[in-house]
Amino acid sequence: MRSPASALAEFRRWTTCRVGMCLWTIQQVYGAPHVFPDAAAQWNNSRHKHPGDRNPPPGVPVLYLGGRHGHIALSTGHGIRSTDAPVNGRVAEVDLDWPYRRWGHRYVGWIGDLGGVPIAVPPAPHPAVGSGAGGVYLGKLHQGQTDSDSVRMLQQALNAHHLAPPGNITLPVTGTFGVKTATVVQACQRQHGYGNDPMGRVSVGPRQAAHLGLRVVG
Repeated sequence: MRSPASALAEFRRWTTCRVGMCLWTIQQVYGAPHVFPDAAAQWNNSRHKHPGDRNPPPGVPVLYLGGRHGHIALSTGHGIRSTDAPVNGRVAEVDLDWPYRRWGHRYVGWIGDLGGVPIAVPPAPHPAVGSGAGGVYLGKLHQGQTDSDSVRMLQQALNAHHLAPPGNITLPVTGTFGVKTATVVQACQRQHGYGNDPMGRVSVGPRQAAHLGLRVVG
């Protein structure tokens, strides 16, 4: 069976697909056995689930529940490559929440096995030096904070997270929560319903931190 990187490279060669055959397609690009009848069954029977993780590694299968069958696609690291996107019968790269907006399918997480076979997912990178073992302090995640490892981790998470404009700004990882960082935090708030802080008083709350994959330690 292919690795996540090889599966994604193979899927990027596909431009068309059989309509409504998302699981079959992902099994094909991975070279996985065809065991389960649809994406919902694949999620329910997976032994290596990562529920709610909105930062899936590139190439791993990402799952959605909704309708009778659910949906499965591949993570690109910044979004997904999906069948029937942007229209039926086509393959394209869209953002993580596109299936929800298009079909009402709710993102539930990513998996590390396909058709009962484990996927060779590369280990996650080590947290940045000085990052508090990967954790952030909410009290540091506010506009005006300077030279903070918590803000650096926030900026890294925002750069990895796909947002509609004007949120698609590549932030310098400086540790300073300035106007650019505040603008992207605001975009995330509006897009996902985590508030609408005014410029000058932008901060990250616990729900938004969890949404961005940040572990709060204080």
